[in-house]
Amino acid sequence: MKRFAPLLFLAFFGCHQFLNAQDIYYDDFNIGRIAENNIGISPAFDLMGVTPSQVIKPTTSREFRVDWSFRSFQVKPNLDLQVQPIWEIVYNRTSLRKYQQASYFMKCLSTLDISAGTISVQDAAYNDIQRLSVAAKINLFQENDPLQNQRLFRTMDKDYHLEQSERIARINYLNLFMKQTKRTKKEKSELITERDSLEMEYDEAVCNQKEQIRDVANSFTKKYWNSAQVDLAFGKIYTYDGPRLDSLNLQGQAQAVWLNACLGIGRRFLISGMARYTFVIAEKMLLEGQKQMQKGNIFSGGLNVRYGKPKFIAFAEGVCSGGNGMKNAPESKVNKLNQLGVARLSISYGGEWKMGRNAMISFGLRTDYSANLKLESLIPVIGVSCMMR
Repeated sequence: MKRFAPLLFLAFFGCHQFLNAQDIYYDDFNIGRIAENNIGISPAFDLMGVTPSQVIKPTTSREFRVDWSFRSFQVKPNLDLQVQPIWEIVYNRTSLRKYQQASYFMKCLSTLDISAGTISVQDAAYNDIQRLSVAAKINLFQENDPLQNQRLFRTMDKDYHLEQSERIARINYLNLFMKQTKRTKKEKSELITERDSLEMEYDEAVCNQKEQIRDVANSFTKKYWNSAQVDLAFGKIYTYDGPRLDSLNLQGQAQAVWLNACLGIGRRFLISGMARYTFVIAEKMLLEGQKQMQKGNIFSGGLNVRYGKPKFIAFAEGVCSGGNGMKNAPESKVNKLNQLGVARLSISYGGEWKMGRNAMISFGLRTDYSANLKLESLIPVIGVSCMMR
């Protein structure tokens, strides 16, 4: 009976691995870096109006990111940090099966994107304005998510799971055979060499499979770059004065909630829309030196048309805004939050260029018009997004 024990073990283990071949992939593959093509715009920068496009494309980022914004003719870099806490804690180091079997609520929650940024710009009177923004964004709908496409990965290599199960069975057989059978040093050395060689083949196959999976996922994302998506965001802006961080003098604030949605047309076009409501609280300096709190509402909506390929996209857009928060007070140097970079009508042109997997440069030329369509400002904007991989 002892003589046949290794063969029985080999047969049982091989059948078990064959029947559960699909689980090998799910258990040994980390899903953290599948969607490497998704480099979007920071919601904190989007809220402060320092992005080349004010109608941003909904995206689902899954990496820690740093953004820089260069707005107006002065080269003043503005910094923003972005992170996805739920994804990092719950799903980034787990198997793909856990994500695919999660509920709709948890999948949406995994896309929670929190960002914080600060900017320094000038108003119409050339007064320096410092703003701090914190924003959160969540993806409500994604038409083509590579992580949820089970067939995309299960059918990509039919021989992989069978070959790996055979290697595992052979490795276990060799370990058991060396323990139960007396061998010379030469024979034992040959068995150890064979076992080590199989283990190296197994590890190499795993690495190759992971690389193939990333390539397939990237090709899938590129093919469906203009898939329909819906994002919901909420954020807050603070305007402050103060030469030091420990002596900030908050002079106003605003809260906003907005919705971004997009729909692809063919392989080259993407239509995006934005609707935003902003509630403004700001201080106004009266003639007698007293301060008065002002409250206002701003409603904004815009439409963007993008054309191109995943590597380079050109866009044109228009954004209209209105509400009682649009009043400007030239005599007041304190009432700065009413000038949130919002104009009655803004028309922008620009593009987005992906520099490999980890970085993207976006640029735009924004023209702002008053209510009677008088040109008020011409602002070039450049943004740099970098994935911290």
